[in-house]
Amino acid sequence: MKSSLILATTLLAAAPNVLCNPIARAFNTTFSNATNSTTANATQILQFALTLEHLENAFYSQGLSNFSESDFENAGLPSSARGRFEQIAQHESTHVDFLTNALGNDSVAACNYSFPSTDPNSFAALSGILESVGNAAYLGAAVDLTNDTTALKAAASILSTEARHASWVYSSVLGSDPWSGAFDTPLDGDLVYTLASSFIVSCPESNPALPFTAFPSLNVSGSGNSSFGNSSSGNSSVNSTYAPAPGNNVTLSYDNSTAGENAQFLAFLSGLNTTFANISSDKQVAIPNNLQGLVFAVVTTNDTSVSNGSIVAGPATLFFPFSPNSTNANVTDM
Repeated sequence: MKSSLILATTLLAAAPNVLCNPIARAFNTTFSNATNSTTANATQILQFALTLEHLENAFYSQGLSNFSESDFENAGLPSSARGRFEQIAQHESTHVDFLTNALGNDSVAACNYSFPSTDPNSFAALSGILESVGNAAYLGAAVDLTNDTTALKAAASILSTEARHASWVYSSVLGSDPWSGAFDTPLDGDLVYTLASSFIVSCPESNPALPFTAFPSLNVSGSGNSSFGNSSSGNSSVNSTYAPAPGNNVTLSYDNSTAGENAQFLAFLSGLNTTFANISSDKQVAIPNNLQGLVFAVVTTNDTSVSNGSIVAGPATLFFPFSPNSTNANVTDM
């Protein structure tokens, strides 16, 4: 079975025209024009959000047009699955309308996309990862929205819906884990952009350039026993994989030309924790034993912290199923 990773994110921030902003009207207040850590201004943040929501909207529209209700049932998925996915599609379409109206003349158009979903199972797997990464993007943006409680409230209201989507997909549809631990994992704009760009084939020339940078891709391969409950295991396509079990070795594929002579490590981002593992000269690494659920992995030249300046490649997504009887505290050092 194939699965892929992409993120859906909406970094809601101040709209330039409050009177014409449906987000502001919904909360009966205004937005500021503060910039975030990527130096993006409010309009650019909303344009990035709309770009990603267009992607999500296209994913569900294409997938549901390709697979009928009988296709879902013949794939062994619950009889209610397609109907619920139609509701999720409605939510994503609403997000597109929401942001398009907020941006007005500054809105961006949809791009052309390529998704690796070839059957209902791979469609469902990609949906779960997509919704989970959306949560990660919202969380990563929270630090830049602390001075604008209205924007933070708007983002949180969408985040909670995306979290429900992901939990339903993983548990009810795929028969796996409804959460990864006590904390979700935040991702910053560059990591989000890296994930999104792998699904974008081309965009209208009229769309503005986004103020984010994509890192080189990271692919992870290896053998293991990880799988979702309703599917067989196997390697994934772009930037994602069904992960080998913790303790197994994996092989990495990435361009390390920017690392120079520096030692390289694979950083596993899980909740509020980061676990580091040494990468051997032949790009082999042992998966740590304490990982559960959805984990993001990046190659870095620093084994104590992860920053954009130390990232060599990634992120890739790994999924580690765990038993209902397992301890799942996801303890953080914070």
